[in-house]
Amino acid sequence: MKPIRMIAVDMDGTLLDSSQQIPKENAQALIEAARAGIAVVICSGRMVEDVSRFARESDIPCMIASGNGARLLDAPLPGGRIIARHDMPTDGTIQHVLDMLLEEGLIVNGFRDGEVYTVRPAGAPQWQHHLARRKLARIFYGEEPMRQAAQAGLIKIVAVQMKADGSLARARERLRDVAGIETTSSWTDNIEIMPAGVDKGSALRELGAYLGIAPEEIMAIGDQENDRPMLQLAGHSTAMGNATDEIKALCRHQTRTNDEAGVAWAVRRWALGEERA
Repeated sequence: MKPIRMIAVDMDGTLLDSSQQIPKENAQALIEAARAGIAVVICSGRMVEDVSRFARESDIPCMIASGNGARLLDAPLPGGRIIARHDMPTDGTIQHVLDMLLEEGLIVNGFRDGEVYTVRPAGAPQWQHHLARRKLARIFYGEEPMRQAAQAGLIKIVAVQMKADGSLARARERLRDVAGIETTSSWTDNIEIMPAGVDKGSALRELGAYLGIAPEEIMAIGDQENDRPMLQLAGHSTAMGNATDEIKALCRHQTRTNDEAGVAWAVRRWALGEERA
């Protein structure tokens, strides 16, 4: 196999532990990989402002693929430069998508750079998005602001099911034939909707081309369905110990869980070649 020249790591359930923190072991292993000349990419469905904060606080030198590949940066904000930007269509497609999601009674969140839009069905309590609580984004409530944001261009939409009533499955089926979008999920209770052709695999193809790194030279580490495209692309696909059975089945390697610093274990064993890992 070709040596590893890029490490792409998911965040939730992978780089982050169950307390939503980056274990020191994970941060140190990625720092050492970067010092060894390996490109490090944090590849997440989260907004770029959110990913950047985690990377800065742990001093991880990295590139960022946020929004499941909708935003690619050469470094964390505020200094990072945008390499590629992919937005959802503004031709009425997303208005149609919003119609479907709201008809099914789902909680709908839309994302723009530095902004979150949320619509919650009647009876569901309003809440402040964690990005707003941490002062990383402004939050807007209600259907009309969401519609206006969709007309201007969204990065992605996340729809969440409040209870197991079949609404998520129905929405997923209705979205199947909508042109101009991609759908995936980062947990069992949600649907993530991105621009067509945009996912974590496309992000790694773009960043690989930018750096002159082939897919066979990429290690990707993940745990959920939205990680599937990058795991299928990478020559060194690695499933977390807490990954779904489907993700484990498609990966070449399996590491420890996110609460056991599985990222560090994988990086040291397969990227840095430390047998003691």
